[in-house]
Amino acid sequence: MPILREAESAGLAAASEVLLAVRVELPSLTGQRSDQLFLELQEEVADALGLADSDVLMAEVSSAGRTIAWTGEGAARRTRRAARRRGPLGSWRAPGIER
Repeated sequence: MPILREAESAGLAAASEVLLAVRVELPSLTGQRSDQLFLELQEEVADALGLADSDVLMAEVSSAGRTIAWTGEGAARRTRRAARRRGPLGSWRAPGIER
């Protein structure tokens, strides 16, 4: 069983695109490298991304963050369960791999 399900992988890609789009806009608005989306910049970033307003922007950023967090937690939980079922990670092999 893969660590990430197909829908989770698609969700992560979409969430990453949202955060990357915001991050790419920040230097062009501030004139310097920045990973912080300050309140004063939210409206400008929303405009640059073609969003209605800063509330829509922050809803998208928040949703992207939750998607990444929940997907990571789910993947970690499945990995721990799989490790308990299979024993030590060193004894696990991908299908078709023999000693």
